[in-house]
Amino acid sequence: MDDKIKKEIQEIENQVSEVCDNNKVLEIDKEQELLNEFCDYEISTQLKFIGFDSPCFGFYNGATKSFEYERRYNQSMFIGGAGCLAPTKRQAIKFFRETFQISGHISMWDEEYMYEIEDIYGEELGGNENFKNLVDAERDLLMNLIEIAKGIIKEHSKNSKIIEKHS
Repeated sequence: MDDKIKKEIQEIENQVSEVCDNNKVLEIDKEQELLNEFCDYEISTQLKFIGFDSPCFGFYNGATKSFEYERRYNQSMFIGGAGCLAPTKRQAIKFFRETFQISGHISMWDEEYMYEIEDIYGEELGGNENFKNLVDAERDLLMNLIEIAKGIIKEHSKNSKIIEKHS
């Protein structure tokens, strides 16, 4: 084989290798993009403690805190409390709206993200702005919805005790 053919073969092998490497990076990017649709471990565990218990396409392993793709139907599938369901962010927002009558929405203004939280009557309950990316805005929104929901649970519990005391 002459040098010209060897050189052409080497160039083709390099191009194939580059395409393969680019495909690996693309696969990793797609995987991360898909994972960004799910609540992270911290948010998922907080949702578990405030009552989220709906079917999900993923869960977090309690021992490793790693995300796993597998349909799970409820929190009781995690023996001894190890692990939790991993809802999508959309499922979490729906849970807050249906369970606590609060909701949040994210908007973009001048290349920055912001969000507002409202109750079902349109009363603003909070918000934040100046997020450089959507993932950070979504995470902060969900953490604030969790805190508001905890306050609602606490208030409901306090009111129940008052009613019991006067019954």
